Amino acid sequence: MTLDFGGRTISPQEHNNVYIQEAQNFEKKAYIPLAGDISIDEAIDGYKRFFKTPFKSGYKEYEDFVLICGLTRDKKRIEDALNFIYNELKTWEDWRFGEPNGFWDMFKDLEQRAWEPDELERIAAAEIIKHKLEKLPVRKTLF
Repeated sequence: MTLDFGGRTISPQEHNNVYIQEAQNFEKKAYIPLAGDISIDEAIDGYKRFFKTPFKSGYKEYEDFVLICGLTRDKKRIEDALNFIYNELKTWEDWRFGEPNGFWDMFKDLEQRAWEPDELERIAAAEIIKHKLEKLPVRKTLF
């Protein structure tokens, strides 16, 4: 949900006239398909397309990308994701990471978490309960 593509804001006065068209535009522009099961390759491709957009505000989507790859338990995917974000973010100013040593602290922490898929699964399950999402339909992620 954080892969924003900059859709337009709809005023209450025009809602009934444009919401169907805007929903269709949203579906077409989404970086990850909005219906059905999703393959990990579709998710990876969606993130990489998002990363090409200008004016990204932060690094959290890069973290999400790596952690999703961590959930696959696939060594090559994890290494590729870590290398990708390393090359993308190493030149960013340290203040953008909110860590004492900026990029390096963020990257070391992320790398450690990416190699702990059991912990990632535990956190995901806890977040589902915390946010009371147990009854929502589940889309399978196909590795």
